[in-house]
Amino acid sequence: MIFCTRIILFALSSLMLSHYVPYLFWILTDAHTNQPYILYSNVKEQFVFFRHGEDALHLVDEEGNEYSRGEFRTITPMFSYRQLYYDGILPEALNGVKLDIKKIEAERTSVRLKPKDIYSPSINLYIVFDNGTGSLRLDMPEDFLRLNDKVEFINARTNSLETEKSQLFQNAFDKAGIRFPIKGVFSNPSTLKPYDEGSFIVDAENRVFHLRQVKQKPEIKLLKDAGKYSKIWDEIAPEYILVAEQGNKELRCAIIDTQHRFWLVVGEDFRPVKVPFKNFDPTKMEVRLNGSLLHVQVTAQSDDSLESVAFDRDYNVKRTYTESWPTTATMWQGKVSDSIFPWTTNFRNNNTLYTGFYASLGNPFVLVINVLLALVSMLISIKQGLWDSGRKVMSALILFSGIFGFIAYWFIPIQRPPHA
Repeated sequence: MIFCTRIILFALSSLMLSHYVPYLFWILTDAHTNQPYILYSNVKEQFVFFRHGEDALHLVDEEGNEYSRGEFRTITPMFSYRQLYYDGILPEALNGVKLDIKKIEAERTSVRLKPKDIYSPSINLYIVFDNGTGSLRLDMPEDFLRLNDKVEFINARTNSLETEKSQLFQNAFDKAGIRFPIKGVFSNPSTLKPYDEGSFIVDAENRVFHLRQVKQKPEIKLLKDAGKYSKIWDEIAPEYILVAEQGNKELRCAIIDTQHRFWLVVGEDFRPVKVPFKNFDPTKMEVRLNGSLLHVQVTAQSDDSLESVAFDRDYNVKRTYTESWPTTATMWQGKVSDSIFPWTTNFRNNNTLYTGFYASLGNPFVLVINVLLALVSMLISIKQGLWDSGRKVMSALILFSGIFGFIAYWFIPIQRPPHA
């Protein structure tokens, strides 16, 4: 029993140390990368950057030309318009478009999507706002929509099924041709937004429907039939849909399909616009969408790269840009980490809200370190006369657990022989 307890304690200690020792290593070595922030300049008609150097922030364009803060504001009027207006130097017009401060404000949009927004737990209960209440603000409804094999509205106060409303919506679903089981329901369940876009429903045939509730009655539209883009909609099998209402009501939603292509859906006719990313990975990349009076910029950025696309307001591509940079894994800290730690354990992943067991392995050289540590532990124990069966097994396990097992080895109680 004591033997088994010691081995279990050794294994658990090694597992916990595989999380905390690398964590402490990275804190002490202070490894980090300086990632750029990218903007599109309508004046230069190219991308410009905030780049962090060793000693200062550098404002540069694609060609490496550096600008002062004042100069940088003048080439990014859609980003710096407030300061330019305050200074009295906002241009009257640019690219044939009159620059009015109120119009610039009205057309400004900002949307952000992180991997953990996509890969997170969800509950099969959805908020469907009523857009016909006559109120100046959105009111949180008392019921929630549930979609299993049929339409159900559950009253949150009484936890009871609202039979009449459920049947009303079921009839609307059947009339619209929605096929069960439903693959996804996507909306923005917040009252802190300028208006309610409604919900987007992906049915069993990967078709996308738009659902709104107006005066307690459902309005359902198949997006394929909403405009002249039915052939494009046939290409799209959504995996995730982002709904983020903006003041100008131009962006209806954004879609990541099962092929990991990124789409914008814009306008009253739900026009799908493919963003021509080359290496988009929604599991690792954060997406930023910034719209202005003159252009729309969509950027996907990860720990080691970015892609950015600038569109004009008709969603024709104006310019694209890609860049990559070294990560902490390629720095000396990363190489040392991979050489001394046989594996690293985490219970959270920055790209998901799911809690789990996430492990990454070191490089083959770590096996040499493991063998040396196992030999050291064995020789010291033999010299001290403490080479019992438990120490023998733990020394063998150090071949796999490496430095974590080596640390745990010296804290496990010794099974001393009874005195004669």
